[in-house]
Amino acid sequence: MDRFKTISMIIAVLFLSGVISSCSGDGGGSGGGGGGVSVDNSKAVGTFTVTSSDGSGGYFTDIATATFDGAGHGTYASLVSSYSETFNYTLTVPGNDLTINNTLIGTLNTAGNFFTAVDVSSSGSGTSILMVSGVKKGSGIIDNTAITYVGGSFAGGTTPSSLDILSLAIHTPLASVMTYTSLTSGGTGTIDYVLASDGTFTVDPSGKPLRGAVSDDKSIMIFSDNMSVGCALQLPGSGMNNAKLNGTYKAYRFVDNNVSSGPAFSAGRTTWTFDGHGNGTYQRTADSGGGLLSQGTMTYTIYPEGTFVLGSFKGISLADGSVIAFFDDETIGGNNIISTVIAIKQ
Repeated sequence: MDRFKTISMIIAVLFLSGVISSCSGDGGGSGGGGGGVSVDNSKAVGTFTVTSSDGSGGYFTDIATATFDGAGHGTYASLVSSYSETFNYTLTVPGNDLTINNTLIGTLNTAGNFFTAVDVSSSGSGTSILMVSGVKKGSGIIDNTAITYVGGSFAGGTTPSSLDILSLAIHTPLASVMTYTSLTSGGTGTIDYVLASDGTFTVDPSGKPLRGAVSDDKSIMIFSDNMSVGCALQLPGSGMNNAKLNGTYKAYRFVDNNVSSGPAFSAGRTTWTFDGHGNGTYQRTADSGGGLLSQGTMTYTIYPEGTFVLGSFKGISLADGSVIAFFDDETIGGNNIISTVIAIKQ
């Protein structure tokens, strides 16, 4: 969506003050396409809570609603300013490839309740460096069971930018109290939150709030304040192994190299293929830095509780392997790179 850069700049001016750190297609529901690929815009429908990280000219975040009408059109409205706009989108199958306003390219999961996308397009004003994620609003969602999530929070606007890998529990057992443990620093604590029936929530509602949403099945959580954007997946807890990753995934990443002169953000898309036995291949398909379209092999290990490693990345997988997320903090070892990656199975 072209709005993401514009709105992020507006948000930065209005709100960047110290809150807690952190398509193309104008057609209808379906149409034909060559090579077995067809358009089915009806698969993307409903209102999503959307977070965005924009490194195109500094670092800006936003949290908003994006409503897809199922026919290739939508509306966007920021939750922290008066900004709103319309957009067009196309969703092609198989694969649920989502394109918004021609430049924001991503994937909708098979459940239809989560998407991730990046924009690395170039124009006369420069190259876009943008990553967005969205969780579809549900109904009748209640806070009635303990759920543990593992994820990461990417915080820009600091020197240097930072990544915190977190374990979060949203009902343990007292309703409306979230416990958290930093897997990066070891810090732990509790904080109040309010969960609405549509899955949206506010953390520390009486202080400097962080806003977010959980999916209707409570498997995926996203959140943001004016400096950070985070994503966390429900921890399976047991029964996981390398076979859970098997097939092709579209991966979307946001990176800060934290160079000596300041933040150096980039974004990109990669296709990963896993064999279910701990081996895989990757092919970078787009990168805001240009000239980085590499390919190669990789190995991975999934632990029984659902966390896993892929090279230097520490990750988390949903129980069915349909969505995975990686968080890489190399600042501890002296390398200033931090990154977050979300991948969705095709």
